[in-house]
Amino acid sequence: MNIKYKNKRNRLVAVLVALAIFVGFCPLNTANVTASSAVTVASVEHSTYVFTDDVGGLTVTYYNDIYSRGFCWFTAESNPATELYVAAGDLGENTAFTESHKVPEANCSSVLATDGGSYYSHKAHITGLTPGKTYSYKVGGNGHYRYGTFTVESSGISKIDIITLTDAQTKNLSLLHVWENTAAQSIGVMQNPDFVLYGGDQYDVGGRVNNSSVLAYGAALDTVTGRIGSIPYMAAAGNHDYQVTVNRADINYADSNDPGYYSFDYGFAHFVVLNTKGMGGMPDFTAQKTWLENDLEAANQNDKTKWTIVMIHNGPHSTGDHSADKYSKNVSDYFAETFSRYHVDLVLQGHDHTYSKTLPYRWDTAGRTTSYGDGTIVNYDVLTA
Repeated sequence: MNIKYKNKRNRLVAVLVALAIFVGFCPLNTANVTASSAVTVASVEHSTYVFTDDVGGLTVTYYNDIYSRGFCWFTAESNPATELYVAAGDLGENTAFTESHKVPEANCSSVLATDGGSYYSHKAHITGLTPGKTYSYKVGGNGHYRYGTFTVESSGISKIDIITLTDAQTKNLSLLHVWENTAAQSIGVMQNPDFVLYGGDQYDVGGRVNNSSVLAYGAALDTVTGRIGSIPYMAAAGNHDYQVTVNRADINYADSNDPGYYSFDYGFAHFVVLNTKGMGGMPDFTAQKTWLENDLEAANQNDKTKWTIVMIHNGPHSTGDHSADKYSKNVSDYFAETFSRYHVDLVLQGHDHTYSKTLPYRWDTAGRTTSYGDGTIVNYDVLTA
């Protein structure tokens, strides 16, 4: 997906794109990439993926703005140490990190959890990074580390390149390899995206190891992070993600009351990530809607915001197996009119394992209908049939 600067919007428009294609990956500007010419060897061997002292399931995200970074990973119970070192420059694995490069312990935490075996979930973050500057880091502890580099966004952003992924969850391991290979190809075509938006369901049922959701999550995630390295990975909660709650990335959730939704500004665009289902149970839609309305109102009052984009797992519209779900209607009741009223430009959703997109629409609150760009009127009560 390539987003370019546009003039301040002046009409009520929202576009919905369902992004849960069969292989769980859809970079919008590389539609010619298919699984038929995929890499022949999957990058992660799921049958032997286990908890070890090494760093697994590493994600790098924004923390409280794009000039900060959060890190999350897991290790076996035998390695509880949580350490993050950050140094200026592209220095590689041979960097002589010193104590002066270590972030304060107050910015680090670990939690012991159980899921097909005991493991530690580690989180660490650093803030106040310099725009445009490149940094090297290592995370881990007790002699087990992973290394990486990242370049902080510049202060003047005129173009945004994003990879969107969703729903790695499949029914068997061979299908997950298709997802892996297609993701690898698409990441190669995109080259250097600014960040990744993930629409939820971040682990695969078919590739589940030792009855562990976290291991399957880590195996699928390592497929991606092994390719994208330190590119920020901003994810929504999916209905299959509830068992990996403790191992989610270290994000400061925009002061929301529910740690499953958040927002961030990237140059001229405002991004909102919602929680429709997952994270240990049903979210509080009422509180989340209030937060969303306040967040979108602030974005509309910001003259720098030219685009508003929402990522959501269970979407308000469906052309797939979930089209008749009452849950889809519930999401529509809480959010679809809000998207239209606050001029959201694009909504990305997962969950359906299909690809579809709507025309721009305008929500009619009185009749629960939507007028699309071609004049078609749709009554969403049919979703309960």
